[in-house]
Amino acid sequence: MFQKLVCLVVVTIALCCCLPAQDNTSSVKEVVGASWTINFTLDRPVLEPHHYLVSVDSLGHGSYSIAAEKTDDSAASDVHPDASAAPPEIVKFKWDAATARHIFELARQANYFHGDFDYRKHPVADTGRKTLAYNDSTHAGQTSYNWSENPTITELTKIFTGVAATLDFGPRLQYLLAHDKLGLDQELGKMEEVASYGELAELQVVAPLLQQIASDAGVMNIARERARRLLQHAGLPLSASSQP
Repeated sequence: MFQKLVCLVVVTIALCCCLPAQDNTSSVKEVVGASWTINFTLDRPVLEPHHYLVSVDSLGHGSYSIAAEKTDDSAASDVHPDASAAPPEIVKFKWDAATARHIFELARQANYFHGDFDYRKHPVADTGRKTLAYNDSTHAGQTSYNWSENPTITELTKIFTGVAATLDFGPRLQYLLAHDKLGLDQELGKMEEVASYGELAELQVVAPLLQQIASDAGVMNIARERARRLLQHAGLPLSASSQP
């Protein structure tokens, strides 16, 4: 009997050793994956915000940060009442998984930004200095440009500037919803116009706010309808309370 028990224990241990360590492998992949990061920065002194950075890592985590503007007390007193709605210094958000994967694939196609992609054949309008930077555990690449004719760099620029534009609308809409609901129609109208040009991206990051506007009976119907159209434009579902 004792010998049978010993044999059973030995067989059990052998089987356990042969099983794949799925959980450990998964956790290692997550740690490694999190170190793959792409940053996009834009410097444009003539437009606000003058400087911002948008990032994405391979787990789909994103951040949007704006350089703080230095103002004295006298200048601060002249700020528009909705200045409190300015975006916070850093906004954390979650990228759509397919978009995040596509961004990293585009970076691979662009040789992880090793090279000069700036257009130099003749002078073009200054739209701000843009920088794309790639970093992982083994290497890094970076390129800066004003405008590029490379289609991969152009697509990446559109994605990053699009999500920045979307995140810029969020705080303004939040402020208007709380303090000036009549102003929502005009702001949502601007947002619809920008969306029609294909210049917004990752609308899901402001979807809860759009749902809130669409379902608020205290908001004008035209503004609520705009919020619904923006959700539908992004292929996002309407909540039961935001249905017309």
